[in-house]
Amino acid sequence: MSSLPHSLPHLIRPAAAYTLYGLIWHSFAQKQYAIALDTYQGHLLQIDPLTDSASVLNPYTAKQFRDATGIAIGGDKLFVTQGNCIYYCDLDNCDLQPYMELPDKVDGIAVSDGAIYVSSAQADKIFVFGRATRGLLRVIHAPGIGFESLTLRGDELWVCDRTEETVYCLEAKTGAIKFRALTPFPSPTGLGFCGND
Repeated sequence: MSSLPHSLPHLIRPAAAYTLYGLIWHSFAQKQYAIALDTYQGHLLQIDPLTDSASVLNPYTAKQFRDATGIAIGGDKLFVTQGNCIYYCDLDNCDLQPYMELPDKVDGIAVSDGAIYVSSAQADKIFVFGRATRGLLRVIHAPGIGFESLTLRGDELWVCDRTEETVYCLEAKTGAIKFRALTPFPSPTGLGFCGND
């Protein structure tokens, strides 16, 4: 859903997208765009929320993004989860580079200045790693039971569980659940906030 000036809240559905995962908001040329990943085709889509038109950001590296499930932006880097690995790249070339490999399959990802949060339905956990050190800082019990997308907003870690169709708001440092709500959409695979609203 988007709620931008001069538009009514609506569901964003870009044409030609097959299976979307992840959702992040980013500014390009002073305009807010949604970025989502078409995991089947490997396309990283920049979506105009006012028109639902989409541009492919990675036409030459789409193969690298196939079967990826989570995306997050930290500074000028895009982070991606795929299988049991985390990758990163610059948004201008979208050429994935290995960041770290984990023992379990990972799903969602969220990035702050100092930490990387990754969810794993296989392990039923959310792992928090130091961004610079890549060392494990803490482990948070996953609030849901299925695939979980992640996003950070201030001191809150937001978790969107696809199986339970539930959104959880957690304290990012402790993992304590502040509140939860059912989603109005079946099988959600991404959650993001546009601006500070």
